[in-house]
Amino acid sequence: SVVVCDAVEGIMTQTETVTRMSLEERVRPVLYINKIDRLIKELRLTPEKMQETLANVVSNFNDLIDTYAEEEYKEKWKVSIQDGSVTFGSAKDRWAINVDIMKKKGVTFKDVIDAYSDSGKVEDLVEKAPLADAVLGMVVKHHPPPHVAQKYRVPKIWKGDLESDIGKSILNCDDNGPIVMMIVNMTIDPAAGPVAIGRLFSGTIKDGQTINIIDTKREGRVQSVNFFMSNVREQVGELGAGNIPALLGLTEARAGQTIST
Repeated sequence: SVVVCDAVEGIMTQTETVTRMSLEERVRPVLYINKIDRLIKELRLTPEKMQETLANVVSNFNDLIDTYAEEEYKEKWKVSIQDGSVTFGSAKDRWAINVDIMKKKGVTFKDVIDAYSDSGKVEDLVEKAPLADAVLGMVVKHHPPPHVAQKYRVPKIWKGDLESDIGKSILNCDDNGPIVMMIVNMTIDPAAGPVAIGRLFSGTIKDGQTINIIDTKREGRVQSVNFFMSNVREQVGELGAGNIPALLGLTEARAGQTIST
């Protein structure tokens, strides 16, 4: 999970809630500290004071991990500015930096402060350190791939028999196993109708496939398998375990339900 907090407000109740929920399901958190522009424009901090403020936010966030993480993950999941598991920036202004971006692009805290002393330089900062590059780079570096994460997450979040064929398939994120997908969101496409979005834990789902909607004890037919690229839905034909498909045609499905073969 990417936990977002305000650079000025620090760790708030909502930050604690989402962090606790992540850790309860063995989802590794990384930290994005937003609204760095407020430290400059409102508080007028020096580069040194800015670093001190950010270090305090990180320390308080790690206290949450100490409080809520299982013993095995308390130390290994703590975030650090030095290893790049903390990113800071301004979502409103569309820039972000972390230690990897700073080394690669040569951006410093002084550069950030200077950018806000001349409004025209903020766009230069966006070009040099775009928000997406920093946040997605952090996610790729610090979040394990599905076939790794499911091995330690599934025993915590699934109460079925892990020694069964379906249990082993889910644990191993097996493309060749039976379909097991948890629907987490239903949206309406004005042109295509209901879109069922969820995590595919096992199997490969394809256009035209008939599946079971477990909670309703009904069958459904997948009209098309899609994948969201940002807010753009792309039809892909099929997707394997570990992906987040967006399925058309499942008019009976609802968020929170499981579909399977």
